[in-house]
Amino acid sequence: MTRTVATIATFALLAACSKGNQAPPGPPTPHVSVAQPLVRDVVDWDEYVGKFEAPQSVTLSARVTGVVTQILFRNGQDVKQGQPLFIIDPRPYRATLEQAEAQIASARATLINAKSVATRSAELVKVQAVSKEELENNQAQVRTAQASLQAAIAAADNARLNLSFTTVRAPVSGRVSDKRVSLGDQVIANQSCSPRSSRSIQSGSRSTAPKAST
Repeated sequence: MTRTVATIATFALLAACSKGNQAPPGPPTPHVSVAQPLVRDVVDWDEYVGKFEAPQSVTLSARVTGVVTQILFRNGQDVKQGQPLFIIDPRPYRATLEQAEAQIASARATLINAKSVATRSAELVKVQAVSKEELENNQAQVRTAQASLQAAIAAADNARLNLSFTTVRAPVSGRVSDKRVSLGDQVIANQSCSPRSSRSIQSGSRSTAPKAST
């Protein structure tokens, strides 16, 4: 009886020791997200602080005096060489041109008449119907009429040139800066120092510190 009790006690002690040496349960299995890898080209950019300068800058001035009637561009617009930028009232210059052309017609008529008189005088002097002095005066009238015609032609050319200046065109291709005149402004010929009569056009650009890629 005594040995049976001892045997039971021994089994109980072994069972208790076995429970004391059992390892604790492990952590739960973690959740892992899986994605397919992407294959693509990657460009690395290096940024620098820089400024842009135009290799060519042109300041425009009105070449005739007048009132601005049309503005044909926007601030920052790209323009082509010869493109109209703004219009100065052409009516006074057109009237001056028409007057000069009328002077040409008058001078040409005067020259024709002077030549006719000189020709008749040359024939009459042969029969002594007129004096040589009168003939010389008539010939001088021809030379004067020729000079008047040349002056009238030059005046018409100048008037035509001034009329063309009423349309201000871009001298180079590039980008126009802000417009410094408004409709109705009075501009003065050849006064580029006036802040409201000039235009700035930048042709192309270059960067002193550009953005680069590696």
